[in-house]
Amino acid sequence: MYYMPFTYKSGRVNVWGSYDSPQKRHCQKIHDSKRPDGLINATFIEIEPRTEFQSMAPMQIPASYAEVQTMLDAHPTKQLFLFPEDRLFSIRMKDRLPLHWTENEIPTKFQAKIQPGEDFSFQVGIFPRNFAENITLQFSDLISGNDKIPSSNFRCFNFGGIDYWGNSFTMKP
Repeated sequence: MYYMPFTYKSGRVNVWGSYDSPQKRHCQKIHDSKRPDGLINATFIEIEPRTEFQSMAPMQIPASYAEVQTMLDAHPTKQLFLFPEDRLFSIRMKDRLPLHWTENEIPTKFQAKIQPGEDFSFQVGIFPRNFAENITLQFSDLISGNDKIPSSNFRCFNFGGIDYWGNSFTMKP
């Protein structure tokens, strides 16, 4: 299998590029296949993303059902698992758990470095031991010593918001 070489270009906001013209050294035809169907056997070596942001690791490598069961068995009384992630590890899979979550200890806290005035995005993956629907969310103030971030400063994009026309909407996650 061959993936064409790509010339990476970066702008202020977007990342783009173009495919390079194929070179003879990139495309070799094999004529001496021993399989009767004319196909050749290949060995998988690796997948490489163009940039770290496009990498599937660690959030899009699914845990096996056995790995999820091992996590559940390690926490027999826990009914709801919460997995906080910052914006660097986008939660994308809706029907599987990332292996990253089952390999590590269940987090009990979340820390991040945030710049003053930054609109910081974070995520919380929710995994109930048993099927759950009609999940709701309520924020409380974050307090550290004399510092406080009021709950009114938080919003959840998965439950609703304000659309382009200024209308409120709600969604069922």
